Amino acid sequence: MTNPFLDQMTKVMADGIQLTQGMRDEMQTAFKDQAEKFFASMNLAHTEEVELLKARIEALETKLDAFFKNVNPPSEGGGA
Repeated sequence: MTNPFLDQMTKVMADGIQLTQGMRDEMQTAFKDQAEKFFASMNLAHTEEVELLKARIEALETKLDAFFKNVNPPSEGGGA
């Protein structure tokens, strides 16, 4: 024997859960879209650009170290 009231309550609760899940998905999408617009307007560097700059800096540091080794060679004999 089924209880029509409990059946109706179960249906209402299941519909409510589906509704809240749909609202959650819509809110996440809206928030993500707004965050993407915000960060796009900030003119931030992309990961690829940062990695390229790091590589260039490393190469320049290596060249600079080699230059200073040639300009100021280590003295032989250990000093005074």
